[in-house]
Amino acid sequence: MNTLYELKTQVAGLLLACLAIGWYYSHKQNAVVAELTVGKVESDSATSRVLATDFAQSENVVENSLALSKQNLLWLGNSQLPTINDQQKGDQTAVELLHDRFKSNGWAVCGIAPPNANLQEHLLLFAYAAERLKPKVLLLPVCFDDLRESGVRPQIARAVQLAPISERLATSEIGRVVSADANGQLSEPTSEEKNNADKVEESLNASLDVIPIWKERGSIRSWIFVDLYYLRNTAFGIKPQSIRKMIPARMDMNLKALDQILLIAKDADCKVLLYIPPLRTDVPIPYETESYSAFKLNMEQLAKEKGIAFCNFQDVVEGGAWGTKQSTSLAGGEELDFMHFTRDGHQALEKAIFQGLDELGWVN
Repeated sequence: MNTLYELKTQVAGLLLACLAIGWYYSHKQNAVVAELTVGKVESDSATSRVLATDFAQSENVVENSLALSKQNLLWLGNSQLPTINDQQKGDQTAVELLHDRFKSNGWAVCGIAPPNANLQEHLLLFAYAAERLKPKVLLLPVCFDDLRESGVRPQIARAVQLAPISERLATSEIGRVVSADANGQLSEPTSEEKNNADKVEESLNASLDVIPIWKERGSIRSWIFVDLYYLRNTAFGIKPQSIRKMIPARMDMNLKALDQILLIAKDADCKVLLYIPPLRTDVPIPYETESYSAFKLNMEQLAKEKGIAFCNFQDVVEGGAWGTKQSTSLAGGEELDFMHFTRDGHQALEKAIFQGLDELGWVN
């Protein structure tokens, strides 16, 4: 009797779970379609030709740059470079604008800017670019937010599979750490290493793939994680204006990666412009003022010690050129954006970059 009762309870629970997941999937699918449809811009820009957001795209962009010119400028960054707030048809990013300005002088500008990219990931990407692209100039922003990130993501880790890259990284302690992290992201157990549970799971997955919702489990899992992130922000009152403190251990790892990037650039005879990226300052910044000021001063001093160029572009984008972004809490609506700006902001950044390069005498 008890066994029958338990079986009925489990079946009822399973049915309720399926209904809940079905409702969630339908709700999220409609929301995603609506998000992609509203305000969608058909851009006629050359982003796909000069700007990449992961390693696979980077390979294509590098090959395009090599086909265009033997004189290449590499611009590393994060989502600030490919994102245009309130984008309209024909709007161009700062990378595209600089590329269009330089191409008449026989240069090609190549942008590689994964979202939230930290300097450990930039080390991996630059090791690849220095080997394949051989840039003459490197534009390298050091973003306070990204120094709080650590590790290498799978979509960037694939660069380490190229023999020259892994060999180059193996020459330094931080390079070996980054390589190990990247390899860890890519490693999968062999058939001999898989236990019975793994094999049963594979068999079940293959059988259940005929069910539409099961085939979309990857998307559903991602949506759940995002919604849990929104729930956390709502529960703890985390907003874009919330003060973000530095995480010392992660900052140390990133600064070691920066040292190695500069060493590779020196060996490759590549000039480096290290810069502080634009930050929204028409409202209180989301950092401790003293910590952020110390960070900027440290970057300037590091540039002097290493003999590389330095610029502070924090204030080049005015307050009206920033805009807003979708809320990252369950409250919905829009929030202030401290990272991304409009077309006018991209034009201002490109102008500041060009003037900086011109003053350094690096512009033909």
